[in-house]
Amino acid sequence: MRIKPSILVYAFSRASAEEPLTERRRPVPTLTVRNIADVPRPNRSPKAVRDAQVEYENFVHSIGNDVGELILARDDQPRSVKVRLRRAGTRLGKDLVIWDAEGKVYFRVEAKRGRPRRTT
Repeated sequence: MRIKPSILVYAFSRASAEEPLTERRRPVPTLTVRNIADVPRPNRSPKAVRDAQVEYENFVHSIGNDVGELILARDDQPRSVKVRLRRAGTRLGKDLVIWDAEGKVYFRVEAKRGRPRRTT
């Protein structure tokens, strides 16, 4: 797209006629460098969500090598509980086997099979 020189001159003359060309400066924020231990951690989720996450992580921790059984509250759906369990397992680095039957959700930690990964 080409701009005609007459339009460019008109636009420049209108701007300069209304306001003289001066150096404009916007206010700039002040930078302070701090140690990571001195600043609050970023808040990525609300406290209620964090509390629920900790509760589901405790469920996963508490079963050990057994099977956990969750009886659903009246307003809980099996799918939502299974998703919360799956995410808790992922955060903890554990593979879970999760299933539901008869209005309850069951889960266990899946045994790692095979050779452990080599650390170099």
